[in-house]
Amino acid sequence: EEDPVGIQIASSIFCVCFAAELLLRLFVYRFSFLTMDGWAWNLFDLAVVGLQVSEEIVAFAAVEGQQRGGFATSFMRIL
Repeated sequence: EEDPVGIQIASSIFCVCFAAELLLRLFVYRFSFLTMDGWAWNLFDLAVVGLQVSEEIVAFAAVEGQQRGGFATSFMRIL
């Protein structure tokens, strides 16, 4: 069952926003990102955003694969 287009777009927008926020925090705090107060929450954020980004990549690859007549698994080589 496929999600409505509006939900897919909202999910992609949130993914980009959360990933950008995480990258900015990593840039600002650098190595102290995982050693400062609240490091466990930072690690949790890293895991959640990483899983969300990987889900978006797999969903994109599935759509591209369907358009070409099969599921595109060649992207897994770069992961």
